[in-house]
Amino acid sequence: MRSPRRARRCRIPSRRKTTDDGKLFITGYSEGGYVAMATVKAMQAAGETVTASAPSSGPYAIEGLGDLIFFGQVDIGSTVFAPLITTSYQNAYHNVYNQT
Repeated sequence: MRSPRRARRCRIPSRRKTTDDGKLFITGYSEGGYVAMATVKAMQAAGETVTASAPSSGPYAIEGLGDLIFFGQVDIGSTVFAPLITTSYQNAYHNVYNQT
């Protein structure tokens, strides 16, 4: 696997004089978290140095997360996931928002 820095240097013609400090940080979220982990593993196997990585994942037990949020265990992600869960249920089952 070619280092992103080496690839950039080979593929992008330098019009400006830019440099990097040699540190490489890799991150990803959800499916990107897996990609970040696989990338770090492949780069390290190829002898590249990765300064740090921060792969993250989403809430995969979404029904359990919904129960926690709606029964009062609110956290920082609640403002995103509560509306997501509610509108998803409405789109799937058409019974969350009833017209009366």
